Amino acid sequence: EMVSKRRRARIRGTSDSEVLFALIMDAMDTMAAPAEALVSVIRRCRQVSGGTFNFIVHDGSAVTATAAGESLFVLEGSSRAPDGVVVASEPFDDDPAWRRVPDASLVQASDDRVAITSIKEDE
Repeated sequence: EMVSKRRRARIRGTSDSEVLFALIMDAMDTMAAPAEALVSVIRRCRQVSGGTFNFIVHDGSAVTATAAGESLFVLEGSSRAPDGVVVASEPFDDDPAWRRVPDASLVQASDDRVAITSIKEDE
C-alpha cells in the first residue's frame, strides 16, 4: 500500500487529490525537503498510472511546485509581483514577464529567486 495507515485513516472522501495529498505528506515526513517529497510521489505514481501530477507546496517562506503533465507558469520582476514570485497554472494577465515552466520540471521559489530544474528520470 502506498499511503501509510496513519494518513489513510484521515482520508474522508474519495477523490484522488486526498490520496495524493496523503502521499505527499507521508513523503515529507521522511524526506528532508518538499522538493524531494514531490518528485518522489510523482515517480511512485507514474509507476502505476499515466496521470498528470502538478503539485504545489508552501512552507511559509518558499513555494515548491511541479509541472508534470499540465501547464505551470511563473511571474517575477513584474509590477504584479514587484517583491515576489507568482506560481500559477495559467497566466492571469498579458504581462510579458510570465514564463512557461517546461514539463517534467520542479519550481522552487522564494521572495527573491526562482529555480527551475528538470525532474526527468533520465537526466
